[in-house]
Amino acid sequence: MSLSDIPVAIFLEILLPQLAVADILAIAAASRFFYRVANDEVLWQILTLRDYKLIFPQAAWVGEHFIRSSGTP
Repeated sequence: MSLSDIPVAIFLEILLPQLAVADILAIAAASRFFYRVANDEVLWQILTLRDYKLIFPQAAWVGEHFIRSSGTP
C-alpha cells in the first residue's frame, strides 16, 4: 500500500487544508501524484479564504480564471 492508494478526497478535505501553504507547495514537489492533488482549484479557494479572509460575493472561479461580476477576467 502507498500514499496514492488513499482516496484523493481524504487529502483534499481533511489533510491538506490543515497545512500551511509552504508545506502544500513542498508536498506538491514530492511527486506527480501530489502535484496533481495539491493543484486542486477548490483546495486553493479554501486556503485563500482561510489565510486571507477573501470572499468574492459577486464573482466566480471558472476553470483557471477569476471572473468578476462585470464579466472580465
